[in-house]
Amino acid sequence: MWNYLCCLLVVVFGWGILGIDPALALAPDIQAIQQRGILRVAMLGQDNPPFFAQDAQGRLTGVDVDLARNLAATLGVKPEFIRTAQTFDQVAELVYTNQADVAISKLTVTLGRATRGLFSQPYLVMRDALLLNRLQLAQQGLQNQDALVNYIRQFSGRLGVITETAHARIARRRFPQAQIIEYPHWRDVVTAVEQGAVIAAFRDELEVRQLVLNQPKLALYLKTAVVSDSRNLRAVLLPWNSYNLRDLVNQYLTLEYGTLTTEKLLAEPG
Repeated sequence: MWNYLCCLLVVVFGWGILGIDPALALAPDIQAIQQRGILRVAMLGQDNPPFFAQDAQGRLTGVDVDLARNLAATLGVKPEFIRTAQTFDQVAELVYTNQADVAISKLTVTLGRATRGLFSQPYLVMRDALLLNRLQLAQQGLQNQDALVNYIRQFSGRLGVITETAHARIARRRFPQAQIIEYPHWRDVVTAVEQGAVIAAFRDELEVRQLVLNQPKLALYLKTAVVSDSRNLRAVLLPWNSYNLRDLVNQYLTLEYGTLTTEKLLAEPG
């Protein structure tokens, strides 16, 4: 007990000698959030279950919502969800311009985004996937699996993507011979594949597989193909100077959260 009291006195008087208020000993990025009492969370304005969506009572629910609330609780503050962004790039911009402390919005890790902000370690690991029009594949004689694999590797047709997303940029890099057609929403991309306006849609495997699972009849005229050598990571994005907050997020993900996979999310009830 005596040793403990001595140590406590050393700490207290040590702060006094240095002229530092113990309350200011917190890292500046974390201290600013705790003084505000709010963790500002940038999140896409459009619902995207199971990550973020409003339920029938108007409450915000989902994987990313729970993650944001738990991080806020760890910091001892309340979360404030900023959902003004209509594209994922706009979500990231809220962080770059310090209008949000974090972006937790199923945001894909890219080198371009990493040049302007800090990414946490991934909390979700997936692969990329294609949703293809079966009729157009048949017309090109691509029913055979080997032929389809070779076709995808050298894809040169019309490929639908959501505008202002990481997948729009990834598609251009992975399929340099393809004609990339951008649409404002995922439902517009899917409709384009159904109607034959594009031969395929490109997105992450969760969205592609979930679509067919929820609407089994789509499998009659649409085919899914996972790009096996791809690696699609989702992480928390923070301002470039929020190093201590990033470390805290990483510790939380390691100790409390773990890493999600497509299989885990698809196995979740509902």
